[in-house]
Amino acid sequence: MITIDSDIAQQPLPAPAGITTPAEFAEALRLLMARRQLSYRALSEAARRLPPRGGDGPPHSLPRSTTSDILNGRRLPSQEKLETFLAVCGITGEEQQPWTAAWRRLAVPATASPHCRHTRTHLLLRTGATVVASVAATLLALWGAGSLERARTLGPQRLMVISRSWTHTAPDAKDATHLGEVGPGPRWFSCWTHGEWLADRGHFSDIWVRTDNDDGRKGLYISVDFVQHNDVGDLPPCT
Repeated sequence: MITIDSDIAQQPLPAPAGITTPAEFAEALRLLMARRQLSYRALSEAARRLPPRGGDGPPHSLPRSTTSDILNGRRLPSQEKLETFLAVCGITGEEQQPWTAAWRRLAVPATASPHCRHTRTHLLLRTGATVVASVAATLLALWGAGSLERARTLGPQRLMVISRSWTHTAPDAKDATHLGEVGPGPRWFSCWTHGEWLADRGHFSDIWVRTDNDDGRKGLYISVDFVQHNDVGDLPPCT
């Protein structure tokens, strides 16, 4: 059970429209949960009792580890998890809209590019023809000097997973697509693709990479946020 000082319990909730940082967002969610006097376990159980999405959709879930990460500011929730959390805390329907608007501002800031931040192709698209020409000239010079032994080719890459992550059958963080997980350590990946925007560890990305999970199921996705340096290396685009 979460216990808080009675004076804190009487504090007005911050207006979602005034929330500007992930830390402020986490603080507001902590206050919501504390006012309901819910433990992590009670929150998780209450989420499972909510009506399924769409009447016959998958049940809601709020794993305790995920809730802890969210409330301690280690990650932003997915929109699905946020809506579930708010519903358990008594905020439903149109009352959720200011909260999801605040989440959207933080998850996909106005300065975020709609293009991938982690591939050479999109980097060249953003930086323009000058950089293209400069890179080409450098490569030609290296080739002429014998320093460039071979051109790098796209293909499967062994990348480092930095923490345990759920795997999904589609490039998103929805409960309905969750299938297994992968642990930290080196792992082979086959390709990357655009998917749902995810905010985690202070990083914003819509890039997902395809791998096999720990029980051997193939063709599943994790967010590039769980890959060292958020870098897809020389992975090709998924087709």
